[in-house]
Amino acid sequence: GGKFMSILQEYEENRKILGNGRINAIEDYIEYYKEKNNREILYSDIVYKQQEYELFDKWFQDKIKPFIIVKHSEELYSLILNENNFNRKIFNNTLQVSGYDYEELIKNYSSNKLSHLYNLDYDSEAGMFAVSSNSLLTLEELAYSFNKDSKNIEYMKSFLPDKELDL
Repeated sequence: GGKFMSILQEYEENRKILGNGRINAIEDYIEYYKEKNNREILYSDIVYKQQEYELFDKWFQDKIKPFIIVKHSEELYSLILNENNFNRKIFNNTLQVSGYDYEELIKNYSSNKLSHLYNLDYDSEAGMFAVSSNSLLTLEELAYSFNKDSKNIEYMKSFLPDKELDL
């Protein structure tokens, strides 16, 4: 191969470095940017200009809230959601929604919608949803995608475990 990477190879390299979550988010950010500033921003500006990337990063961090990502080490990260931030609308505004309920929801969501994600280690408690991974990018993608799709409550309800089966 030559010294220069093809655009496609370069795009794939960026995907490896930034992760699917951020690459997918860049498309949304480009739309957001256009509406907000009434002018275009290029993919290349976001990826290659530090100042633009920092603005995108700030926007992205905001989009994964209220999930919190905790770095335990270079090899271990956790994605956490406190029960105060559970989206109860998905559960028909049931008052008793536990971290275990949220875990079931996110497991179903992830295996259907993000089946390429692996090495997820769920460890929820009653008052908190928690999942760990050795990949920060995996957790970012899960949080971003889940939050984005959570705007459609009816769609998210399709990932609720079928309670009838428990009877």
